[in-house]
Amino acid sequence: MKANLVKFIQGIFLISGTIIGVGMFGIPFVIARSGLLLGLFELALLTAVMAVVHLMYGEIILRTPTVHRLPGYVELYLGRHAKIFSLFSYFLGLSGALLAYTVIGGKLTGDLFHLSPVMGPFFFWAAGSAFILFNIRQSGVVDTLLNAALIGFMFFFIFGSLPFVQPDNFSFGESDAGSLFENALLPYGVILFAIAGLVVVPEVRALFGIEKTGLLKRTLIWGTVLPGVLYGFFALVVIGISGEKTTPDALIGLKDVLPASFVALGEIIAILAAFTSYIIIGLTLKETYFFDMKISHKIAWLLTCFIPFALFLLGMQNFILIIGFLGAIGVGIDALLTIAVFARAQKAGARSSEYYLALPSSVLWGIAGMFLLGMVYEIAMFF
Repeated sequence: MKANLVKFIQGIFLISGTIIGVGMFGIPFVIARSGLLLGLFELALLTAVMAVVHLMYGEIILRTPTVHRLPGYVELYLGRHAKIFSLFSYFLGLSGALLAYTVIGGKLTGDLFHLSPVMGPFFFWAAGSAFILFNIRQSGVVDTLLNAALIGFMFFFIFGSLPFVQPDNFSFGESDAGSLFENALLPYGVILFAIAGLVVVPEVRALFGIEKTGLLKRTLIWGTVLPGVLYGFFALVVIGISGEKTTPDALIGLKDVLPASFVALGEIIAILAAFTSYIIIGLTLKETYFFDMKISHKIAWLLTCFIPFALFLLGMQNFILIIGFLGAIGVGIDALLTIAVFARAQKAGARSSEYYLALPSSVLWGIAGMFLLGMVYEIAMFF
């Protein structure tokens, strides 16, 4: 029983620590622009939907004897042509995520250590890329402690900032119905990017091993819900402090109100979140190049690390635009493919699963329709 509890806690911190990344710093801005109640509703809805999608992916893994990443499962269950589409989406999403981490992590690294706008991102990128090059991974215990510290910092930041919240800041802009309608779906892509954790589901499955796969279902649920709850409180605190001055990275708008130590703590949280996610996402992308594309380790590392940094140098540095697009398009496509593979795996999987999601086809179509509409909206806004 004790061993199961330890594994359960490790699994929750693994998925939560991976999900909690730089996306959370864009959430207060988009919720403030869409309206507080609507924004929080979208956060709750998307958290629930992504928990279901994570459970689908977990069942796919349990029903398949061989180990793959998402493109490998797509090829196995949907065919080679579908895999090509999946690989494009997969590499776009993961490379874009590394770009987003470099943008915000590098900016805050530069601000914290008083570096230039170029040197901050460079040092952040170089440190993360070194971990990826040498396959430096945290052990299960270290990873648990690191993610627990990250979540603990979030709690401390949220509760420590409460005395600075002004209730009047929650009502700004509520009378501007036209603006709120225009921005009603603004949080969609940003929240989806911030709450998605498909990439870490295989890692959680590997953590449990064969004998403890029964814990996977509860771990995926709680590991997804915990970040959603923390995001909600974080958004409330930031908006309650900065109101209409809430900035795209959340922290700059707090500098005139919070003590310098609190802002520095927030920057440390952001850098830690970005760095841990950068390493996990980067290692996953490099391994996908190696195992699924049969590319050598060194070339896989070059493709993983240098493409995002090249895009950064070419001027792709708008944080909200990047994560909104990646969430709606990248996460949307991966979620749609997961739904399709899930439906197929329940019928054609080579082994039985330790848990079974009895989802009616109407629910699957409804979730898929939501992702499709979100993609159409994001593309329309982009152009």
